[in-house]
Amino acid sequence: MNIGAWKPGIGDPSFMGWFTVFSYYLVASLCLLKMISRALLPGKKAWLFWAFMCLIMIVLGIIKQYNLLSAVTEMWRLIARHGGWMEQRWIFQVGAMILFFVISVIFSTFLYRRSLQFFSVQEKIAAFGLVYLVLFVGLRAISLHQFGTVLGWEIWGVRINWIAELFGIYWICFAIFRPRPRIEKR
Repeated sequence: MNIGAWKPGIGDPSFMGWFTVFSYYLVASLCLLKMISRALLPGKKAWLFWAFMCLIMIVLGIIKQYNLLSAVTEMWRLIARHGGWMEQRWIFQVGAMILFFVISVIFSTFLYRRSLQFFSVQEKIAAFGLVYLVLFVGLRAISLHQFGTVLGWEIWGVRINWIAELFGIYWICFAIFRPRPRIEKR
């Protein structure tokens, strides 16, 4: 089942492609362990947060592994060609990027307000890492040519795309391993 130029299969068979997929699944596994450790604490609902994080990291790993974002992008290209607005698709892309960014800001604001009440520092850091990662993946999927060009730039042989995506993944990993602050007894 092909969608235009996209066909099912491994998205990026390079070392960095597999390393990124491995990183998603590694952090998902760490979230699962965190979920189990939180589920053992009486009266705490933090395990739900880590279960959600685990699920999202697995989904993002599958999307990366099978290059499903390219399928979505190719589908929209086909729709634009068929609809006769291929040359004007940048208008839709800019609008979609702005909408996606605004939704992310609203979600982040909601998350921040909820996090003040219910989340530990670890969970706050992980939540904002997830927001960053979903925003990055979403903007990459919408991808104006200029945005894709910037992501393709290299610094000492390392692509900006790899740095940006792995930063979000390992930000969540950092949150998992961040030591919990000790409560001082007076």
